Amino acid sequence: MQTEAIVRAYLEVDRPENTMKWLEGSWGHLDDRRQRLLAQAHGQLGNAELSHPLWQAPFEKSPSIEAVHLWLDQLPPQQRVAAMERAGHVALALPNPGLAAQILVELHREADAEAVLVGMAAAIDAADYFMLPTLPKTLAEGGRLKAATAIYRALLLNILQRANARPMTMLLGTWSACN
Repeated sequence: MQTEAIVRAYLEVDRPENTMKWLEGSWGHLDDRRQRLLAQAHGQLGNAELSHPLWQAPFEKSPSIEAVHLWLDQLPPQQRVAAMERAGHVALALPNPGLAAQILVELHREADAEAVLVGMAAAIDAADYFMLPTLPKTLAEGGRLKAATAIYRALLLNILQRANARPMTMLLGTWSACN
């Protein structure tokens, strides 16, 4: 943690050359942080060929919306199209259709998101009800009603199984705002 604080301090004052000795070797269970800081340091040094793979690796290892943005936002426009295609392939291979759809929507691949959600409707993890309600609203606004319905169905079934009224109120508020 102290090493991380030192590296962040050097990066904040635009002295990435001073971070390299601190970023050598593994940080054990915090190595993903080390790799992100190393990517940031290489980016500040102008070593794009070294920083880009370091931004891609965390997304490939643990796909998320945050990780895809960290990776794609660092790329020049001419490399972004191929990277978005790669990110889409990674998302399509995910076993969690909700996460896959969220990433695909971020990549402006709503048709693929809908196909994943409809094709894997039974696998939608409705326990993610705190983050899923925004996705069907976005999909419904884009005319992807089957995908929105698949998510709402999973959320409603989960709520009914748990007999939890609070999420039901939140969900119904989201549904009425969507219509």
